[in-house]
Amino acid sequence: MKFFVRRTSIWNDEESPCEGARKVKGLITHNGTAKTLEQTKDPKWGGNFWFWDKDKINHRKTSSGVACDSEALLWQIEIKSLDQLMAFIEANGRVVLEFDDGIYGKGAHLEIYDNYRE
Repeated sequence: MKFFVRRTSIWNDEESPCEGARKVKGLITHNGTAKTLEQTKDPKWGGNFWFWDKDKINHRKTSSGVACDSEALLWQIEIKSLDQLMAFIEANGRVVLEFDDGIYGKGAHLEIYDNYRE
């Protein structure tokens, strides 16, 4: 199974989060605070003009406001068995496994939780 992977202590996308990770093309989701797509263009409201940058695609209304996507290079690792997953955790320490709906690539994620971030 392929997982997007990141390390809590790494705040840039240039440094690999772990051994064996490679960069792949993916989509990340940007959530806006506007309640409608029209509101994102309204200067009276203080619109989210970044929302319409030429690299943003898939503009849509969501249950909490608005969202759009952009292409990005994301770190990914392939783990083929439960034994490999356990070896990955042993090698990297605490790992959070989650399914993300797109904020950092849509799919299964492993976050190497090596630093406090909340």
